[in-house]
Amino acid sequence: MNSAVDIGDRRPGIFHQLMIKIDCIWLPRGPRPSVMTTILETASSPTSSPALVQALPYATYGASFVVSSALTLIRVVYVALAFVAKAVAHPLILLSPFPLLLYVLAPVIVFVQISLDVVWFTPYHAILYLSDAFYPAYVFVGVACITGGLLGISGRLTVLGLNSLLAPPPGQTPKYPPRKRMA
Repeated sequence: MNSAVDIGDRRPGIFHQLMIKIDCIWLPRGPRPSVMTTILETASSPTSSPALVQALPYATYGASFVVSSALTLIRVVYVALAFVAKAVAHPLILLSPFPLLLYVLAPVIVFVQISLDVVWFTPYHAILYLSDAFYPAYVFVGVACITGGLLGISGRLTVLGLNSLLAPPPGQTPKYPPRKRMA
């Protein structure tokens, strides 16, 4: 059996090696049909499903390969940048005067923290606590004042309206001469 298919199976060319490698990555393992069998099967049997459905597993495998490769590349770049940053920053931290400066300024820093705590933070937190505690009373007094103001205004307008209806204004009353008393 010295056919072209047998020679191709014994000594695969570059194209066949590439296809075998791609076959190992993308396709499930199993017996590989010969090229002639594959050609005969595709020529003789019509496909029952569309080409897009047949290509869907390849597309999903391809997409997962691209995503995993991208994530691996991002991870490698991140680790490399972290290594470089650590290698560069570590000597700078050892040589920086920042710890010495903090040691010298420690009394000033503590004094400023205590003064801010006494002057600013404690009164601020006390005001917050008292405003939370007296909020119901504040709302009650506010509603009472608004209600009292509305009742006062509506009462005043009601009295003015009734007075204008029942008694004419003082400038419009006719002047009658005073009556004489009979004794």
